[in-house]
Formats: sequence, C-alpha cells, structure tokens
Amino acid sequence: MNNQWEDVERLYGIHYPTHRGKIADMYLRETKDVAVKFKGMKTESPAVVFKVVNKSPSSSGPTLHNVVIGKHPSTGLFTMWCGDSSIVKADGEREDKCEFWKKRAQLDPDGYMCKHIVYAYENLDSSKKAEIEERLADTWAASDNGERLSLGLKMWKNIFLFGPTGSGKTHELRRLLQEYSGYEVCKIHVSDGLEDVDVLQKLLPDADKGGWQRRKGELRVAFDLAREKKTIVQIEELTRSTRSLRNLLIKALDREDGFYTLHDITTGERVAVKAENILFMATANLGYSDTSEIDPALARRFPIFIFHDYNVQKEREILEERVGAEIAKKLCRIAKEIRAQYRTGRLNCPLDTGSLIEWADAVANGVDIPEAASLTWLFRVVERDNMGYPEAGQLSAINDLLSRL
Repeated sequence: MNNQWEDVERLYGIHYPTHRGKIADMYLRETKDVAVKFKGMKTESPAVVFKVVNKSPSSSGPTLHNVVIGKHPSTGLFTMWCGDSSIVKADGEREDKCEFWKKRAQLDPDGYMCKHIVYAYENLDSSKKAEIEERLADTWAASDNGERLSLGLKMWKNIFLFGPTGSGKTHELRRLLQEYSGYEVCKIHVSDGLEDVDVLQKLLPDADKGGWQRRKGELRVAFDLAREKKTIVQIEELTRSTRSLRNLLIKALDREDGFYTLHDITTGERVAVKAENILFMATANLGYSDTSEIDPALARRFPIFIFHDYNVQKEREILEERVGAEIAKKLCRIAKEIRAQYRTGRLNCPLDTGSLIEWADAVANGVDIPEAASLTWLFRVVERDNMGYPEAGQLSAINDLLSRL
C-alpha cells in the first residue's frame, strides 16, 4: 500500500533543517475537524486544522495560524498548508496570514513547508497520524464520486462503478438518477443463470388465458424506448453475468457510426438507436469471491470507470446519530479491522455498511457490543467448514478484539 504521507514527509525532510530553530516559541492550542474545498473540486472534503500559536514577540503580540491537513481527492495523499479563509469564515476567528509560506508555495513547484507547518508536523506521532488517517479515511475514494458520476452523466459516457460488497454503489447511482430526473430508466439485475434470451424476451404465466405469454425483456425494452427518448440502462452485479449475456452486451455496447445496435436473437431483429439516446451504467463487486472479473472487451465499453469504497466519514456520521460519538468510533474501528482482514484473505466477507448500521441499531436498543455483533454480522464474516460450522479460530480472534473495546 502506498504511503499516504509521502509528500508531507518529503517536504518535511527538505525544510525542517531551515526551520528547526524557529519553532521553540510555538505551541498547539487545539485541533478541530473542518471541511475544505480543494482546488478544482466543487464539493467539500473533511480535513483537520491545527491552531498553531507563535509566541514570538511582535508589534501586535502572539500570532495565530491555521495549519490544515487534508487528503487530496485526486491522489489520496495527505497534504498540509498554512492559512485558509474558509476556516476563518466558518469559526469566526481571525488568523494571521503567513505571507512567507504563500509566496514560497506559489514559486516552488515542488512544494514548500513554512515553520508553522513544520511545527504542526512535529506534533504528529504515529498514534496521531493513525487517528487522522481514520478520520479522513477513504474521503478521496468516496466523497467525490457523486461529482465524478455527475460528470460522466453530463458527458453522456457509459459508467462502470465497482467496489467492495455493501459499499453503497447502487445507492450512489440511485441518488444520481434522482438528481437528474427526466430520463427513462430500465434496470437489469444480473443473477446467476441469467442468459442473453432472458433480457431479450420473457415467458410469463398468463393468469387469464392459462399457459404462457411472451413479453419483451429489459434490454429490448430499453432499446425500444431509446428510439423515442433518452434512456438509461442500469445494470446491477454485472460480473455475475453468464457468457451468453456478456457476449450480447459486448456487441450491444459496441458503438459504431454514432449508433448502438441490439441483435435480438429471439425475433431476428436488429434494433439500432442513436448513441446520444442511450446510456449504460453498471455496478459490480470486482474481486469478491462470488463474482468473476469483468471481461476486458466489456470493460472497454465503459469510458468512465470509478472505484467506490466504503464511505467511512458518512458511516461514522450515521452511527453517531444512533449511538453517540464514543461508541461510533469503536464500531468504526472494528469495521476497519474486519475489512483489512478480509482484504488479506483471512475472512469470508467484509463488514459492509448496512451490517455496520444494523450493529449500531442493536447497540442503541440496549444490546452490548459483542452480543450485538453476534446477532448482526459475526457469523457472516467468518469462514465455515463443509458442515456449516463457523471457523473457531476466526471466531475467537474477533471475540477477543470485541472484548477489548
């Protein structure tokens, strides 16, 4: 895993020798959670501000400087800067401008650290770094996905949203489609055994006449609608598709001369629609044990390819409303550990957002934390033997983790 602090550590190594004799008269008054807007981003991202006071005598007395630590949305790396007008506006407290940092930061293409940033970084031991990492975890992966999805929709480019199970991919697409109403939406939920013919034509029981009647499948309906109006095809769990369905989609999403063409093998028809009238949006759990990897040819049909991780910041906010800040912090810490164990192959599945919220609801109703875990998610994440018994070693390790809360 890349070191998220590499840029900060590099600049500290360069500029600490210059400033080490200037930080003796400084002290850290407090730290606060804030929201800032990175350059080029429309939405705010969470950050942490260090209120650094310089006691050095000056004509106006001690000076106050807002040193901000944030995770850049485009790189996922931590960055630090001195002075932020949005923070001054939010908390109503005047800060003294660090003109030296501002000028040097603009002139130095490799970045710069003023003495106030050096002092703030000096106060970051490993435990404080870990705390900030947890508070700002995954903001670059999740907080701006709404903006990225909106951009893909405005560009009218096919979108593929992937990430771990239960991370809110479908919810994110649903929110986007509610924001941009006015389109026809056809949903295809892929499940094991769904073949190409199933999305072209369906046989349904006829309650009135008896026997069966033929109905058009979801994909055929979408192409027919797109002849007249803008239509979005929302495909859930794309990587569960069978070979026949994958091949059908590869051909249908092959844009040629500004058209998409569906070959309906159930009727022999070819349905061509203008590419400007139809858009495909798909979700998948890439890497999850019950799914396959996406076919490279199919992946190329989606110009917008977005990773959607668990939105830890949003999870904590939801949990704090249910159980308070202190317990929410504990539950989120366990979720982070369970997900890390899953990523290394030690557990059967991760602790998803929905299960985390159900756990908090059980705790809010008076169930103690370990028992609530057993009720809601514990036996889901551990592996089971051929007879269905949970793996004892994994149960013991997680119960030990829970007992230390």
